Amino acid sequence: MREPRIIPLNGDERVLQLYMAIEQELSAPALGQQAMCLSLVTALFIQILRISNILPKNSQQALFSRKAEQIDKFLKIVEQKFRMRLTIDDYANKMGMTPGHLSRLCRLALGMSSLDVINMRVIQEAQRELVYTSKTIKQLAASLGFTDEAYFTRFFRKHVGVSPKKFRSLAIEQIFQAEEAGPVGCPIPSPQVPEPIS
Repeated sequence: MREPRIIPLNGDERVLQLYMAIEQELSAPALGQQAMCLSLVTALFIQILRISNILPKNSQQALFSRKAEQIDKFLKIVEQKFRMRLTIDDYANKMGMTPGHLSRLCRLALGMSSLDVINMRVIQEAQRELVYTSKTIKQLAASLGFTDEAYFTRFFRKHVGVSPKKFRSLAIEQIFQAEEAGPVGCPIPSPQVPEPIS
């Protein structure tokens, strides 16, 4: 059995903050909870990879395998290109591997497919921009590489559970409520949707 790898945090508080945000997100059912948790877990993995790049080269080689380097490369490409709506084939070509190999690598290292990683990054950005910008849904869709506003709305609803317009209104309402109640622990709120009446 292999010994687990240990990455020293060197006083970096961001990993703990992300862990706490995940814990807070899971504390109560919320709209878009799965999408938010996947986004936070992806951010946690990226932060851990960034910390690992701070380590001396010989320590880094001892701690990380080729697969971890490939995942790091993939996450960097996703960060650069997620607004372009590239296909999995496009990402795989940039990685120098087959789409199947890329998806297996992501499932092994991140617990989700390569498509899920890309989609969660798009959703994370859409949620952020819906809350913190005044872009129209059409402008937001275009900025994220969607040529059809209706398709973007279906994509968003599939991953979050509500339309972008509804998400924005619920999030803004929750921000106002949180400001009245005190500080918010998670940077992007996950709005609560009322339970349907039976």
